[in-house]
Amino acid sequence: LEAAAGYPERARELFLSARAASPANLKLAHAHAVFEARCGRPAAARAAFGACEAIAPGAHYTAHALGQLEESLGRTEAARAAYAHCSDSPTVLAAWAALEARHANVSQARSLYRAACAAAA
Repeated sequence: LEAAAGYPERARELFLSARAASPANLKLAHAHAVFEARCGRPAAARAAFGACEAIAPGAHYTAHALGQLEESLGRTEAARAAYAHCSDSPTVLAAWAALEARHANVSQARSLYRAACAAAA
Protein backbone atom coordinates (compact mmCIF):
# COMPACT_ATOMS: atom_id res chain seq x y z
CA LEU A 1 0.00 0.00 0.00
CA GLU A 2 2.81 2.38 0.81
CA ALA A 3 4.39 1.98 -2.62
CA ALA A 4 1.03 2.38 -4.38
CA ALA A 5 0.45 5.55 -2.39
CA GLY A 6 3.73 6.96 -3.66
CA TYR A 7 5.93 6.10 -0.69
CA PRO A 8 8.37 3.48 -1.99
CA GLU A 9 10.99 4.31 0.65
CA ARG A 10 8.48 3.63 3.42
CA ALA A 11 7.49 0.38 1.71
CA ARG A 12 11.17 -0.59 1.53
CA GLU A 13 11.60 0.16 5.25
CA LEU A 14 8.61 -2.05 6.03
CA PHE A 15 9.99 -4.89 3.91
CA LEU A 16 13.40 -4.68 5.57
CA SER A 17 11.87 -4.53 9.04
CA ALA A 18 9.60 -7.49 8.35
CA ARG A 19 12.44 -9.50 6.84
CA ALA A 20 14.60 -8.81 9.89
CA ALA A 21 11.78 -10.07 12.10
CA SER A 22 11.11 -13.12 9.91
CA PRO A 23 14.28 -13.98 7.97
CA ALA A 24 13.06 -17.44 6.91
CA ASN A 25 9.84 -16.21 5.32
CA LEU A 26 10.23 -17.09 1.64
CA LYS A 27 7.08 -15.34 0.46
CA LEU A 28 8.14 -12.12 2.17
CA ALA A 29 11.64 -12.26 0.67
CA HIS A 30 10.15 -12.95 -2.77
CA ALA A 31 7.68 -10.07 -2.48
CA HIS A 32 10.55 -7.80 -1.46
CA ALA A 33 12.61 -8.92 -4.47
CA VAL A 34 9.74 -8.29 -6.88
CA PHE A 35 9.10 -4.89 -5.26
CA GLU A 36 12.75 -3.89 -5.74
CA ALA A 37 12.69 -5.09 -9.36
CA ARG A 38 9.56 -3.04 -10.06
CA CYS A 39 11.19 -0.02 -8.44
CA GLY A 40 14.11 -0.30 -10.86
CA ARG A 41 16.62 -1.43 -8.26
CA PRO A 42 18.11 -4.60 -9.79
CA ALA A 43 20.97 -4.93 -7.29
CA ALA A 44 18.54 -4.86 -4.37
CA ALA A 45 16.24 -7.25 -6.22
CA ARG A 46 19.09 -9.69 -6.84
CA ALA A 47 20.07 -9.54 -3.17
CA ALA A 48 16.51 -10.34 -2.12
CA PHE A 49 16.32 -13.16 -4.69
CA GLY A 50 19.57 -14.45 -3.20
CA ALA A 51 17.87 -14.54 0.18
CA CYS A 52 15.04 -16.53 -1.40
CA GLU A 53 17.54 -19.02 -2.76
CA ALA A 54 19.14 -19.35 0.69
CA ILE A 55 15.73 -19.99 2.28
CA ALA A 56 14.45 -22.44 -0.33
CA PRO A 57 17.02 -23.56 -2.90
CA GLY A 58 15.47 -24.26 -6.29
CA ALA A 59 12.10 -22.58 -5.70
CA HIS A 60 10.63 -22.35 -9.18
CA TYR A 61 8.97 -18.97 -8.75
CA THR A 62 12.26 -17.47 -7.57
CA ALA A 63 14.13 -18.86 -10.58
CA HIS A 64 11.38 -17.64 -12.89
CA ALA A 65 11.25 -14.10 -11.48
CA LEU A 66 15.05 -13.77 -11.33
CA GLY A 67 15.34 -15.03 -14.91
CA GLN A 68 12.81 -12.45 -16.05
CA LEU A 69 14.67 -9.69 -14.19
CA GLU A 70 18.00 -10.66 -15.72
CA GLU A 71 16.53 -10.86 -19.19
CA SER A 72 14.86 -7.44 -18.80
CA LEU A 73 18.32 -6.05 -18.00
CA GLY A 74 19.80 -7.60 -21.14
CA ARG A 75 21.75 -10.16 -19.12
CA THR A 76 20.85 -13.20 -21.22
CA GLU A 77 23.49 -15.53 -19.76
CA ALA A 78 22.44 -14.64 -16.21
CA ALA A 79 18.81 -15.31 -17.17
CA ARG A 80 19.77 -18.69 -18.60
CA ALA A 81 21.66 -19.50 -15.40
CA ALA A 82 18.65 -18.58 -13.27
CA TYR A 83 16.35 -20.72 -15.40
CA ALA A 84 18.81 -23.64 -15.42
CA HIS A 85 18.83 -23.62 -11.64
CA CYS A 86 15.26 -24.92 -11.66
CA SER A 87 14.97 -26.94 -14.83
CA ASP A 88 12.30 -29.33 -13.54
CA SER A 89 9.52 -26.72 -13.50
CA PRO A 90 7.28 -26.48 -16.57
CA THR A 91 6.84 -22.74 -15.98
CA VAL A 92 10.57 -22.10 -15.79
CA LEU A 93 11.28 -24.32 -18.79
CA ALA A 94 8.64 -22.48 -20.84
CA ALA A 95 10.12 -19.10 -19.87
CA TRP A 96 13.59 -20.33 -20.78
CA ALA A 97 12.28 -21.67 -24.09
CA ALA A 98 10.70 -18.29 -24.85
CA LEU A 99 14.03 -16.59 -24.13
CA GLU A 100 15.80 -18.95 -26.54
CA ALA A 101 13.13 -18.38 -29.19
CA ARG A 102 13.57 -14.60 -28.88
CA HIS A 103 17.29 -15.12 -29.48
CA ALA A 104 16.64 -17.33 -32.54
CA ASN A 105 17.94 -20.47 -30.84
CA VAL A 106 15.13 -22.50 -32.36
CA SER A 107 16.54 -25.95 -31.67
CA GLN A 108 17.17 -25.13 -28.01
CA ALA A 109 13.75 -23.51 -27.67
CA ARG A 110 12.06 -26.57 -29.17
CA SER A 111 13.94 -28.86 -26.80
CA LEU A 112 12.99 -26.74 -23.79
CA TYR A 113 9.33 -26.57 -24.82
CA ARG A 114 9.31 -30.37 -25.12
CA ALA A 115 10.88 -30.67 -21.68
CA ALA A 116 8.25 -28.26 -20.29
CA CYS A 117 5.45 -30.39 -21.74
CA ALA A 118 7.02 -33.55 -20.32
CA ALA A 119 7.45 -31.95 -16.89
CA ALA A 120 3.83 -30.83 -16.91
CA ALA A 121 2.54 -34.33 -17.74
